[in-house]
Formats: sequence, structure tokens, C-alpha cells
Amino acid sequence: MSNEFRKTNMKSATEGYDLMGQHSPLWVADPGVHYVRILPAVGNMAINDRPSFYSPFSLHWGIGNTVIPCRRRMGLSSQCPVCAYASKLPEKEAKPLWPSWSAYMNILLMNSSDEPERGNDGQLQFKVWRVGRENLGKIIAAVELVSDTADDLLDITDLDQGWTLRVKRTGKTMEDTKWDIGCIKSGQSSITEYLEEEGVPPLPDLSTFVPFLEPEEIVALLTNNADPFATAPAPARNVRALAAPRADEDDEDDDEDEEEEKPVRSSGQERLKALMEKARTKKGKD
Repeated sequence: MSNEFRKTNMKSATEGYDLMGQHSPLWVADPGVHYVRILPAVGNMAINDRPSFYSPFSLHWGIGNTVIPCRRRMGLSSQCPVCAYASKLPEKEAKPLWPSWSAYMNILLMNSSDEPERGNDGQLQFKVWRVGRENLGKIIAAVELVSDTADDLLDITDLDQGWTLRVKRTGKTMEDTKWDIGCIKSGQSSITEYLEEEGVPPLPDLSTFVPFLEPEEIVALLTNNADPFATAPAPARNVRALAAPRADEDDEDDDEDEEEEKPVRSSGQERLKALMEKARTKKGKD
């Protein structure tokens, strides 16, 4: 035998597993109790031109190895190739193809003492959290519980007076998983000191987090005539979420030269942007 085997170091194997999760932008909660701090909006994250801590996407799942934003429900067009395809299938086959809403948000992982959790490299752990519509409702309900009135909700993303969420997951599969989400009982807290001392890496503008495919690319995927990884997907677009769909897809080109109105920035959004710029400048000097 020409191969020369070497004894496996299982500690290295487990460290490698931890490293994979550490550098993955998406946070997937294991069963158990976790603590997260939702961060303010980054870039163009907005709904109805007002800053939003999450970016909503209506997504089709289960088509090859890719996730496809619904062009109809995202307001890009009056028609969606996936919806049109699903409408012609028997109900049981069509159900997994219908779009569902997801919300993407930037978070900082925390511990039970309401302090930032650190990775194996000692660094703060910034992640992207995707929640479905039901869990987004639980987050908003948690905010309502700590606010004086439903019309004057507290900003739980505030860097100085925000709230850390306690996220409990039970179950391991889609069928048996349940979530309990609420603000921690110790109250409001500040994470500004940690962010100023250790810096904030460039956080993603989640309004463009999920790339859009062109209609012909989607049709090719549905008919098994294309490899979604053969060519790079179209650049993600900043879609005005929940806008009414256009009557005719051909109208898209008419608006390309118009200057898009920039959304109003929140103070938390500006402060987070300043902290990212400060960290970037410091890294450049080092």
C-alpha cells in the first residue's frame, strides 16, 4: 500500500468544526437557550423608506440547491415563474414551492450575563439571523411587552439602551422545533463600550442579501436545464419590500434612470456606521 496514513487528531477535528460555524455569517440556533442582541439597520435596510432592523424576503425553497426570491410578492413583477409553475401542480406537490416570508437581521451573540459572547479567536461574534414570519411576530411581541404603549415601541436595537433577547429552541427537526423568544428580565443595557473598544467589522446590508435570478434562469431551473452554479447569479437588488407589484414587468426599464429617494437614517444606524468606519480606519493603519 503506497498511502502513508497518519494518526487523526480528534481535537483538531472538533476545532475545525467550531471554526466553520465561527466564520459562517448565518446563525443557526442549536437546541437550548441563546442570547442575541439585534443591531440597527445597515445601509439601505428600510421598509417604506424608514430604517428597519430586518430585511424581509418572500422566498421559494426546494428548487435545486438555491433559494429564489418571489418576483411577484417582492413587487418586481405581476408574475413569478415559480408561482406559475406551482399553480399547475397537484396541491400536495405545489405546497413546498409556494413562497414564505423570511426576515434577515444582523445580530451580536451574547451570554447569560448580558455580555458579548466570544468565538475561539476571542473576537465578538457578529452573525446574520434568519427568522420566519411567526418568530418575527414573537420578537415584535417581546418589544411590545417592554414598551409603554403599542404606539410607542422601544428601540431594542439601541446601542446604549437596547434589549438582549433570550431565544430558546426545543426540538431538532422542522416538525418538532418550537421557539420561545422574549427580552431578558434584567432590562436594558449598553453594548457601546464593547463595540468602541473592539471595533465593528463591515456588516452586510441585508436589503441585498439574497440574490435575484432572472425569469429565464428560474425557468431553466424548473425544467432541469441549468446548473445554478454555472454562472454567477444576478446582483442582489435593493427592493422596496411589500410594495405593490407592477402591472407590467416591461415597465422596469423605464425607472432605471430615475434617482432613488434615500431612506431616512436612524441615529442608531448612523452610530453603527461610524463604528464600522472607525474599525476599518484602525485596521488600515495597523
